[in-house]
Amino acid sequence: MKNPPTPSCVRAARVFVLAAAAATALAAAGCSSATPPPPPTETTVVVVRPPKPHPYAVWLQGHYVYHRGRYQWVPGHWSQP
Repeated sequence: MKNPPTPSCVRAARVFVLAAAAATALAAAGCSSATPPPPPTETTVVVVRPPKPHPYAVWLQGHYVYHRGRYQWVPGHWSQP
């Protein structure tokens, strides 16, 4: 026949379960650091590409980058592959 758990053992188990639940909640709260999507362009921008600087150049489209808490537009440019 088993002996029933002592009150101090039950108390320790409750503290452990509560601490584990709190640690899990804190860890999950820190994981939600998703950045918002870039803002939609309100106007249509027509980009006129400058001439190729050399025959092997490739055009990289403009895009948004997230920098210091906000989105900034990076214009397109020619690049060497």
